[in-house]
Formats: sequence, C-alpha cells, structure tokens
Amino acid sequence: MYDKELRREKRKKWLLYGLAFIIFQSAIIALFTLTVMKVRNPKFRVRSATFDTFDIQSTTNPSFSLRTNVVVGIKNANFGPYKYDNSTVYFYYGDTEVGSAIIPKSKAQFRRTKKFTVGVDLASTKLLLVLSDTTLLLL
Repeated sequence: MYDKELRREKRKKWLLYGLAFIIFQSAIIALFTLTVMKVRNPKFRVRSATFDTFDIQSTTNPSFSLRTNVVVGIKNANFGPYKYDNSTVYFYYGDTEVGSAIIPKSKAQFRRTKKFTVGVDLASTKLLLVLSDTTLLLL
C-alpha cells in the first residue's frame, strides 16, 4: 500500500513538472512570436542616382526636364522573405510631384537589402512659378 501511494505521488509530481514545462514553453513561444517574429514593413530608400539628360530653360517660364537612373534599395528586416506587389515611388520638389517610378513585383530575402535600378523622368510641368517674393501661381 505504501508503494502505491509513493507511485501516485511520483506521478503527480511528474505531471506537475510536465504541466509547468508546457506553460513555460508556451510563454517563451508567445514572447518570441510577439517580439522577434513580428512582421515589419520593408524600407524603401533611394541609394544613388545618375543623370542621363538634364535640360534647363530659364526663359520667362523657368522649367527643367531630366532623365535619371535611380538605384532603389528595399531593406527587409524580417526573419523570412517578404513578397511585395507592384508599387510606385513618387518624387517631389517641395509639395509638388515632379516624377514617379514603378517598382515591379518581387521578393526581398530575409534580413537583406534588394537593390535595383529604375528609370525616372523628372519634369517641372506642375511646379509653382514664383511671381514675387510672396506670391505663388500654378502653371
């Protein structure tokens, strides 16, 4: 009879240890999922640019037009590949859009920066013309 009680106590103890281990592992997995494995948005950066053509007109209507090749970097901070759809990057002069480039659908590998070159035509067709020091007028 004493052996049965001893075995029962040992079983209870091992069951309690197993339950404590399962709770501990669940807490570690939850913590790891919420901190390390959190999905982060990739960061788009213009890394460098080279200019092919650069035309400036300084008549009564000043304007510019240029063709540039822009090296774009997409930094993936996730612990896994990040797939992204077609996107558009807009280039601004002040508050006015002067050009845009299409970023093709692709995939950035985990913890890496994907680099590629896109051609962009920048033009001042929508820019503001400064008539005086304080007056601005849309073209």
